[in-house]
Amino acid sequence: ALNFEGDTGPYLQYSLVRADNIFRKLAERGLVDSVEAPSEPGDGWDDDLWALVLDAATIPEVAERAVDSLELSTLARHAFGLAQAFNHFYHRQPILNEKDAAVRSRRLAVARIFRRAMSQLLELLGIPAPERM
Repeated sequence: ALNFEGDTGPYLQYSLVRADNIFRKLAERGLVDSVEAPSEPGDGWDDDLWALVLDAATIPEVAERAVDSLELSTLARHAFGLAQAFNHFYHRQPILNEKDAAVRSRRLAVARIFRRAMSQLLELLGIPAPERM
């Protein structure tokens, strides 16, 4: 049986699929184009949003450390931490049922950044990125 909790490959994959599903469902509802959801940093960007964005932005440095130390586990730990941060964000800051378009746009921007970052991490780790789970 697959374990979707803890620091496992399926947990990382599930987090990415969860983010993808947000965009798919909103596109199905006609609320947002699945590719674009513009948002400007500034007002309304709370600590949870910034923390996730900043964590995603450190992938190049983490990858370099992993290569320099020959410790692939550094990359895996970063991916796990990013997945945990996204899942925490997902539960605390709903996107699908958010009525305020500006708030939804900010949250979508963070979800898009997470998708890109987790896709990169999975590729670096050699873990497939499924479309559905």
